Amino acid sequence: MKLNELTGNHFRPLIQSSVRVDMSGGEGLELTLIEVADPFPAPAGQARRPFSLVYRGPLRRFLPQGLYPLAHPGLGTLEIFIVPVRQDADGFIYQAVFN
Repeated sequence: MKLNELTGNHFRPLIQSSVRVDMSGGEGLELTLIEVADPFPAPAGQARRPFSLVYRGPLRRFLPQGLYPLAHPGLGTLEIFIVPVRQDADGFIYQAVFN
């Protein structure tokens, strides 16, 4: 599936599932989808509502803002731009926004 075809509804059933971020050098990292939000209606003339995905990653590895390949068994591998938004006792929190 193409990124521009995805909606929040594609991701909602995947809450609490993990995606693998494949890093250069063969190193990988798992992120857990913890929230899907689509609080705004679709802009005039567009079918898709804007939505965001919130992921939790481990404390042992910080991902700077950037485009990463996120692999999920149900969706395949998607290149998604993620932004670190905060850190808590359990890990780093990242967000991806789709307009």
